[in-house]
Amino acid sequence: DILVRASESRLRTILESLAAGVIAVDPLSIVTYLNGPATDMAERDGVDVIGKNLADLLEIDGASVANIMSGEDVPGRLVTRNGSRKDVAVRARPVKDATGRTHGTIYVVRPAARKGN
Repeated sequence: DILVRASESRLRTILESLAAGVIAVDPLSIVTYLNGPATDMAERDGVDVIGKNLADLLEIDGASVANIMSGEDVPGRLVTRNGSRKDVAVRARPVKDATGRTHGTIYVVRPAARKGN
């Protein structure tokens, strides 16, 4: 139990130290975690979206699941508290256990590159 708590603490520190936003969802696309950069980019508190559907927070442009899960950036928009949209680049990976069973998905979001850069 102590080792598990220490491991969770290290992982949380790593996730909060990233510049990119990290959003975790369960198999039903219900948001279970957002790191600080994700809440900052979306101008929301985690409590505003934890337990809600990912679609309430992140819109992904017509990309297929295969494109997103390949690790390739796809365009999307974070929905802020006031309903405005912020362009982001999104990539995702499934969360799997040792048997290969999927338990959710991790989405990584970064501000979209500006056109002309």
